[in-house]
Amino acid sequence: MGALVVSSIFSGHCASSKKFETTATPVDKITLGVVVSLTGSFAGIGNDELRGAKVAEQQINAIGGVLGRPIELRIVDDASSGSIAASKLDELIGQGVVGVLGGTSNEAAIAMDPLVQADEVVVFSASATTTSVASRVGSKPFFRASPSDAQQGKGLAKLGFFGPNEVPPFCRSLSIVVADDAYGQTVVNELSAKWRSRGSALADTITMSSKLEAPTAYSDYANRIVQGMVGKDAPCQVVIGSVEVGSRYMIAFRDAATQKGLDLTKVQTLASDSLRQDSFVTRSLASPSNPRKESAAEGTFLFAASPDATNFERFRVLYQAHFPEIPSFTAAAAYDAIVLMALAIEQAQTASDPVALRTAILELTSIGDLKTFEDIKGLFATVRRGERLAYLGASQQLLFRPDGSASPDYAVYQIVNGAFVPKRVYKAGEVE
Repeated sequence: MGALVVSSIFSGHCASSKKFETTATPVDKITLGVVVSLTGSFAGIGNDELRGAKVAEQQINAIGGVLGRPIELRIVDDASSGSIAASKLDELIGQGVVGVLGGTSNEAAIAMDPLVQADEVVVFSASATTTSVASRVGSKPFFRASPSDAQQGKGLAKLGFFGPNEVPPFCRSLSIVVADDAYGQTVVNELSAKWRSRGSALADTITMSSKLEAPTAYSDYANRIVQGMVGKDAPCQVVIGSVEVGSRYMIAFRDAATQKGLDLTKVQTLASDSLRQDSFVTRSLASPSNPRKESAAEGTFLFAASPDATNFERFRVLYQAHFPEIPSFTAAAAYDAIVLMALAIEQAQTASDPVALRTAILELTSIGDLKTFEDIKGLFATVRRGERLAYLGASQQLLFRPDGSASPDYAVYQIVNGAFVPKRVYKAGEVE
């Protein structure tokens, strides 16, 4: 599938959205690319990223666009595949696009990185967490807003040991259920190392396929974990994977625990940042042993990026003026990506030079007067006056390391009555 203009693909994947008005002719537009997962294992994240990007597009065009021209998002679906993501990115580059929001998954980001390192494009991912991009000395930055796999592994180990109230030991026995993709394996490696460094052994580690499996496979995984928990004091499990895989496992786990008489009030489930989505709650509902229709994810603790509460609430209001869904951190980060790339084009006075665009993004997120995303008109006015600013985004104040990774704050959330309730916030430096 080639690149599609926004009007065709967006209406197909986000039918709940309200219409956005456009007034310019296609020849006048500045194009930014969007290569995200609209189908496949990471579709939940990818579609939320797309919605966040669309809000930014509408806001920018409402104040006159960039360099006096409206922007247009050229959107392609990578189908949750790294190879497709790289191919679609190459197509966009061939069409003259030099600023792109994408890859949704780690595999996509890793596959796209060679084109970034070749100075052919600037890529900003709202959700990829890999440290395997821009990894060599002197590499070009691959911009990422979400916490790295390594930080998530450290955070989950900290949560498992101390719990949300910092009272150790929270988990006396820890099992891990992890998907066999680049994201899951890196998180679990860091988690395992940190857990063992405290003198604790892992009870069990089960590796699931990152692709959907037969229901019996999840039942087998769950029965093995439950069997290992029986008779243990303060048993915990960590679930790492996509919403599609994680929700199916949680349904099977609840059923297995009920059948074996395991008291779920004495068992804790911890989960990774990838499951900090409303769809994880809703897709974990269909459990035969759950007559009250309570989600099998209820009570789960998650370690995830924590946006500034005030700014994120303002973004939620802005987002829900267009979409009924509750936005995620990655929706806010996707919004920030589009705004920053548009500001960078305005500052660099070009939409065709990836080196100038990258330099401008780094300048807009470093030294200058702190300017919030809310005043979109003021942001562009500041840049047009030639003044320095430091962008305070909907997701966070983006402060990039040389490799393009950011340092967000983190929070421990618990799913309570189907909602993600924050229990504790950590600054980035506290998660070690």
